[in-house]
Amino acid sequence: MIRLVRYFGVGATAAAVDISLFTYFAGYLGYNYLIVGTITFVLATAVNYVLSVRFVFESGIRFARHHDAHGRPAQAGHGSRSL
Repeated sequence: MIRLVRYFGVGATAAAVDISLFTYFAGYLGYNYLIVGTITFVLATAVNYVLSVRFVFESGIRFARHHDAHGRPAQAGHGSRSL
């Protein structure tokens, strides 16, 4: 239940960042709303990501490494290339 509250809190914070920056730059300063909307969306998405990683998701594993059947790190390709 606490994680759900944190999830909605992070979403509300990101929405507030998006709306407030958009209102300031497009409404008060008169910049083009399409450009401002794109930039504020990207910024709000970054805020949402950072806050979600920090406060919502607690998996303990940030980026898991994949291993093959023998426990060795898996390679990106499917075999070796010879030139």
